[in-house]
Amino acid sequence: MNSSCIIGYGVVGKATGLALGIKDYYDLVDSTITLADAAKCSFVFICLPTPQADNGSCDTKTIEYIVQAIITQAKKLKTEPIIIIRSTVPPGFNRKLQKLCGWKKIVSNPEFLSDDTWEMDARQPKLIVVGSDDMVSLEVITSIYRGRYKYISPIMTDSVTAEHIKVVLNVWYAMKVLFANEVFETM
Repeated sequence: MNSSCIIGYGVVGKATGLALGIKDYYDLVDSTITLADAAKCSFVFICLPTPQADNGSCDTKTIEYIVQAIITQAKKLKTEPIIIIRSTVPPGFNRKLQKLCGWKKIVSNPEFLSDDTWEMDARQPKLIVVGSDDMVSLEVITSIYRGRYKYISPIMTDSVTAEHIKVVLNVWYAMKVLFANEVFETM
C-alpha cells in the first residue's frame, strides 16, 4: 500500500506489513521512517504493545503519546492520515483518543494472530474487524481489506464494538486454555 506506514514493528507490525504490503515502519529498535514522515502518510497503522498495568488494565500511554505526536505533526503539515489501531485496547479507547487528540479519523482494527502462526494468520485471516465512528474512514479501511481478501467479508462496526470483539475473544481463548489445563490436571 502506497502512503502507508506502521508504528511498532513487533509480531503485529510485521504481520500488518506482510498482510498489506507495507514497507515503511517506525520502531524504537529500527526504523525506515520518522514520526514526521508517518504524519505524511495516508494510513498509519498503530501496532504498539499495551502491557498489562498493575491494576490489570492495558497500558495505552505509549499509543496516546505517539498518536498525539503524529496528529500534531499532521495538523502542521495540513495532512489528514487515517490512524488505524491494531493494538489490543480497552473498549472505548478509540473514542477517548478522538477526544484527546481532536481527531475523528481513527479506526479500531484489532489483530487476531498467534505468535506461532502469525505469518499464515496475516496471509489468510479468519476474522477481520473494522470499527470506526467516522463512516468515511470505516469504508476506506474496509475497502482495503475487501480488495485484498476476496474470500472473507470484514465485519464493519463502531469503534467500541470492534474493541469489545477483541477483548471478548481474548477472554474466550484464555478460558479454553484454562479449561484444557484443568481437564489435563484431573487425568
